[in-house]
Amino acid sequence: MDVLDAIRARKSIRGYKPDPVPKEVLSQILDVARHAPSAMNTQPWEITVITGDVLASIRMRTLRGLLLVRRQTRMSHPYLMGAALNRLLRLSFALVKNQTYYRSPQLVQVTG
Repeated sequence: MDVLDAIRARKSIRGYKPDPVPKEVLSQILDVARHAPSAMNTQPWEITVITGDVLASIRMRTLRGLLLVRRQTRMSHPYLMGAALNRLLRLSFALVKNQTYYRSPQLVQVTG
């Protein structure tokens, strides 16, 4: 598969099985990832794996914050009605779903 085929064939997954990726498989993937090239071999990334109670806690705090923002937006924009209000509510629910990581059993965060 060449690069263009890979780009065209890529897809986003937003529904996950409830069972986590086995630690051995995750370790293999992370081991390969650390060999990825970087500019001047700086390797600026950090990889964090979040699961279990920590991920559940992050989800709940994120959800509470987003619902508070949604409530404040609705209260501070009472002139929104009909289609505009529905669009805002749909966007806020999509944001909640996205920001709670689609109920995935694990979260691998790469920063750098």
